[in-house]
Amino acid sequence: MNDPEYTNPFADVHRKAKAFKDRAREANKNAAELRESRAVQEGSKNVQASDRLRDKEALPSHLPGTTRRHEAHFYHDDASFVVGMAWFIEAALQSGNAIIVLATESHRKSLVRRLQAHGVDIAAAIEQGRYFPLDVAETLATFMVNDLPDRVRFLKVTGDLIAAATKAATGAPPRVAACGEGAPTLWAQGMAHAAIQLEHLWDEIARTCHVDIMCGYVLETSQRKGEIYTYERICAEHSAVHSL
Repeated sequence: MNDPEYTNPFADVHRKAKAFKDRAREANKNAAELRESRAVQEGSKNVQASDRLRDKEALPSHLPGTTRRHEAHFYHDDASFVVGMAWFIEAALQSGNAIIVLATESHRKSLVRRLQAHGVDIAAAIEQGRYFPLDVAETLATFMVNDLPDRVRFLKVTGDLIAAATKAATGAPPRVAACGEGAPTLWAQGMAHAAIQLEHLWDEIARTCHVDIMCGYVLETSQRKGEIYTYERICAEHSAVHSL
């Protein structure tokens, strides 16, 4: 990308890793269809606007025709958020996969403590290039333009990161997972439309690159009911939704 303002924060992330085992789950198709149907009925204009984010440019597909895994997990507090995210990270690392973690500093520290308590050697995973802890605010800044995610910049940033992570896994094909709170951060900052667009872009990554993605939201029931349209639109961008 010929953009003088763009700097790639992931240029030096290239290492080999151990063998991996595919642990992807089959997506909940029926739940996804129900959410998408509701979204179309209640906000067709917004769905069309979000769909326009998909232009002719597309990332290469590693496994065409396979079911995507792009899950949303809604938690009541930070403690349950850390437990859920740590479970996802631990499962990926135990399989030999590379895992991208996009979170706040406090959550990243809590995740490391939780994983270490479960016997996960995070230092080794980082050395092998299989654990990519990224600051959510800094990462969002690499592709947000005028308070909205820029599709070209997003695909460049995530594409470079996924390519580096893929080199840390072996197999046919290598497997990468990603989890975090990018869209949840935007929603918490009052940028609901940007959050929906970002989830739409991550869903494109899940579909075209076969990356397993888990989005973690710390959201009280009252907030969920008060912003039902945003909640349902976000749910519609995922293959499965879990409230914990």
